Amino acid sequence: MRRNRTATGGAWVAALAAVLVGSTGEAQADQVKIRGGGTLHGAVVPIEDRPGYVEIYTATASRPYVFRRDQIEQIVPEASPMDDYLKRRQTIEDSADAHFELGLWCEEQGLSGPALVHHGRAVELDEHHALAQKKLGRVFFDGRWITYDERRQLQGLVKHGGRWVTPEAKEDLNEQQRMTQSQEAWARRIDLLVKTFLEGAPADRAEAEQQLRQINDPDAVVPLVNRLGRQGVELRLILAQLLGTIQDPMADSGLVHLLVREEDRQVRLTMLNELARRQEPTVVPKLIRELSKPDPDRVGRAAWALAGLGATEAVPKLIPALVSVQKRVETVLVPSEPVGGGMGMGVNFGASGGPAFGFGSGPSIPVLTGPAVAPGAIAFGAQAVPIFQYRGQGTGVVVGNVGGVTAPVPAPPVPRQVVRPYQHRNVEVLAALERLTGENLGYDVSAWNRWLRTEFRPPAEEERPARLVPQP
Repeated sequence: MRRNRTATGGAWVAALAAVLVGSTGEAQADQVKIRGGGTLHGAVVPIEDRPGYVEIYTATASRPYVFRRDQIEQIVPEASPMDDYLKRRQTIEDSADAHFELGLWCEEQGLSGPALVHHGRAVELDEHHALAQKKLGRVFFDGRWITYDERRQLQGLVKHGGRWVTPEAKEDLNEQQRMTQSQEAWARRIDLLVKTFLEGAPADRAEAEQQLRQINDPDAVVPLVNRLGRQGVELRLILAQLLGTIQDPMADSGLVHLLVREEDRQVRLTMLNELARRQEPTVVPKLIRELSKPDPDRVGRAAWALAGLGATEAVPKLIPALVSVQKRVETVLVPSEPVGGGMGMGVNFGASGGPAFGFGSGPSIPVLTGPAVAPGAIAFGAQAVPIFQYRGQGTGVVVGNVGGVTAPVPAPPVPRQVVRPYQHRNVEVLAALERLTGENLGYDVSAWNRWLRTEFRPPAEEERPARLVPQP
């Protein structure tokens, strides 16, 4: 064999770099015929620590193919871009720009595997090589280069089925996927009833509502929550009352699931009344678990429900939820490098001594200002930014007499997205603590913890009040 290279295990990029970048020996592309059928085009490299085995590196594969020598029927040398590449990489300067340029050439020749190797090497040599970072699929965010997936995670999203969604949306999607065959049948029937209720004649609407209210099968709970939970207030009120009549733990879970996400106070109070009336022992633990969720609105509604149920045992869990650290994405303006002349805005002082303002060829483009993340929603804004800010050219101010003297000034600031933490004070949690304890220590978590250690006495089971709340 004409090559003798060692390439074992490890990341494919490291292996490919060792064979294709670190080597200085002779190599070329081959047409490799595999016994039993099939042909590969690439470089054949023996594996020194596995006698009788070879690796075949191709232009596009993410990993080398491994074969026994006796599986290779014939190797036919052939001309390909790999020949030229192997010559180029032997003389390449070990600098970020040189590796990046070779990576671009590899892309033009269809050698995507070696292209990634050289873009990766460029980033190793210069972490701030923006063009190479972008070739690797990374974006500059919050002062560092991260992948697209990492950026989505910072924005509070999670992956589901190849798509980035909010945690609440993922939870809903998972529930839909868990539906049994019986639940799917109920889902089809409920869809028809909801359509009739929303679009039918008055008599048909009344009949659809009556049929909805008569549902008491536990298998219908998940379809009811998924279908009616996204409808208007009227249907959500029917849903709350309907779940209260279904005697099954799934109905309790459904009420808690809806309550902590419900924005309408009347609907939420109806759900709380149903939970109080049922007196199920699993409800309070479910609500307490909601206090650890990252969504402050969801935490606040759980605290409100615990106070309404008189759940004094929740006090130790409410105190840590008083103040939470949240994150939000903001766009800030940061200084750019000072440059002189070129396109931009100029101030000219002529013979009269008066300034005359003028604009060069600097059109503006819309630039996203970054997402504002809130529970269950992401909003984007935009602002107009002159193109010269992104070409590295700043604002020149022409100052002088008739002779015209030019002096550069710093370029205008450029927008940059950053993630900033902030402390969120949960009003509903404080209100729940005051209602359950009769104390008002504000948002001083340390003071609440001292009070908890010295004065808090949870009531015995027989002393706890009945968990009833005023009817709406």
